[in-house]
Amino acid sequence: MKHPPVQISVIIPTYQDWKRLKRCLLALSKSEFDSFEVIVVNNANDEAPGDLINQVFDKNHNITLLKEPKTGSYAARNKGIQYAKGDLLAFTDADCIPESNWLQNIAKHFEQNSDLMMIGGPIHQFKDDLGVPDDLFLFQKYFAFRQKDNLKKGWSVTANMIVRKTAVEAIGGFNETSKSGGDREFGLRVTSHYPGRTHYFEDVCVQHPVRPSLQEIYKKKERIVYGQLRLYRKRLFPTYFINSFFFPLYNVVKYARHDTLSNIMKVLNVAYKERFYAVKILFKERAFF
Repeated sequence: MKHPPVQISVIIPTYQDWKRLKRCLLALSKSEFDSFEVIVVNNANDEAPGDLINQVFDKNHNITLLKEPKTGSYAARNKGIQYAKGDLLAFTDADCIPESNWLQNIAKHFEQNSDLMMIGGPIHQFKDDLGVPDDLFLFQKYFAFRQKDNLKKGWSVTANMIVRKTAVEAIGGFNETSKSGGDREFGLRVTSHYPGRTHYFEDVCVQHPVRPSLQEIYKKKERIVYGQLRLYRKRLFPTYFINSFFFPLYNVVKYARHDTLSNIMKVLNVAYKERFYAVKILFKERAFF
């Protein structure tokens, strides 16, 4: 059967996460929108299970499995961009579950507004492991992936970022030297080149599992902090230290004020542990001096 013209290229980097990638692909395979391709970019040394693709997609679907030996998800995304046929590039992650109408709503919004260059939508948190403590779940529910705020500032996380291919051709791809924070840097380049042409849409939604332990939250924070230090190559100002005290309170007032006092205290407890862990890294790297 002849494939329909590709309108959207879904680009998914993966690193030894075949089980959750299969779940992501299953969600995409249930989409009623058919003018899309999926490009999976393996960023690890292992090989994909031989029947993974056939278990999910039949031969009538456009799906490509690529290999990117250069370490880093941004290098993997750039590899996917090179092979993309669609006019729209939809980025998500292997551990995400796109809603069934994700692709359909993406196409709708770009068709209704030809000026749009980049959009994003909510990333709803869920417990992949039922043993995740409530305090960790609540912290990530209120603090992680504040996409509405991100898009107001001109960027989107790559778990749910959609950009016109022409924009990427104009500004270039992701910064491959960054291990974290590259989505923000990339998005701000899009916004700088195309001011006022990004938007948040509530119906462009994916789901994402919460991290199951405090150690995993620390690991992500460490990646973000070192990514900021490498990307901007500047010493962070003392305002980061000051913000470490006030930012959790601000977020709780903004997002969690309607929750119970008990839950708010759980959120703040994890939030301050995470922020002080980041401050310790910055002192270790002498980022304040």
